[in-house]
Amino acid sequence: MRYRIGVDIGGTFTDLVCFDGESNTFSVVKVLTDIKNPVRSVIRAIEYADIDLETIIHATTLGTNIFLGQEGLKKPKLALITTKGFRDVIEIGRQRRPKLYDLFFEKLKPIVLRRDRYEVRERIDSQGNVIIPIDEEEMKRIAAEICKKRYDVVAIVFLHSYKNSVHEFRTKKIIRDVCRELDIVISYEIDPEYKEYERASTTVVNAFLRPMMSKYFKRSHR
Repeated sequence: MRYRIGVDIGGTFTDLVCFDGESNTFSVVKVLTDIKNPVRSVIRAIEYADIDLETIIHATTLGTNIFLGQEGLKKPKLALITTKGFRDVIEIGRQRRPKLYDLFFEKLKPIVLRRDRYEVRERIDSQGNVIIPIDEEEMKRIAAEICKKRYDVVAIVFLHSYKNSVHEFRTKKIIRDVCRELDIVISYEIDPEYKEYERASTTVVNAFLRPMMSKYFKRSHR
């Protein structure tokens, strides 16, 4: 096998660049992207190129496109569970903004709407000490409600969990016992760093992308 290819799945076209290792030449294939099943576009481009592959380098803008609201890409139903009193951190964010003195500046809408953010009584301090044990009965009620509302994915972000993740893992277990099929993302596994907004926003973005990208990679694997 002598060919190496690079594939980029875009919102409109899927581009394939093929490098022939023997002749040191490049060729290009462009096909329409199947938004509902992007794997078909990759396979179609490879079949059109009619080559024996050695290496595939893969890239895609599907993740960016779903944030931009591209037609045909279904946004997941996402929930956030956080420490009581901190559900608005994801919306408050930081003071940094493109135009500091623009009185008419409007922030983008948060990925997780306020009605989809849940608070649970628990507290771990900045040294990782448990100050308030997690209220498991409250968490079980929240888990039942989340399962009833049929969310696609839930993100869990607790205060100072980067120092002690016991409450995040316990919450994940409680939700899993109630709603076995639900995809669950915890901040300790995604971004175990201090600064609540940065950790929360990173975890939420990861959760938002998981349903679509997981489905794509599973199809690719098959």
